[in-house]
Amino acid sequence: MSSPLRTDSVDPVDERLPLKAAILYGLQHVLVMAAAPITAVFLVGQALGFGPDVTVPLMSATFLACGLGTLLQSIGVLGFGARLPFVQVPGGAPIVIFLAIAQATDIQTATGAVILTALFYFLALPFFTRVLRFFPPS
Repeated sequence: MSSPLRTDSVDPVDERLPLKAAILYGLQHVLVMAAAPITAVFLVGQALGFGPDVTVPLMSATFLACGLGTLLQSIGVLGFGARLPFVQVPGGAPIVIFLAIAQATDIQTATGAVILTALFYFLALPFFTRVLRFFPPS
């Protein structure tokens, strides 16, 4: 009779894949990660009527910001970041909110709203980290 707590098997999450499968899954992962910034930039460019002269530099700036955010999150410089391999890419809901503000006002106001939101997050983060101890672990 087998025990419900088997120690001889490896959990599928911890399983080591053969090199060929690991390379293919890694390539798939990179392509999916690249799709989010590309889609976000094309969506913003199309919605705000940007031409290629603005969209191409915006694409470069987006990839640079994603890379810097990923490094900051993964390395944990000066206490910022989780020190885990999180890849930072633009999200869906913030892009829609940005577009709504930009279309209702202008691109400068929408950019200012993003900067103010980021500032609020940095100011509110210490409070929320102190409050977390009152919540049970998941």
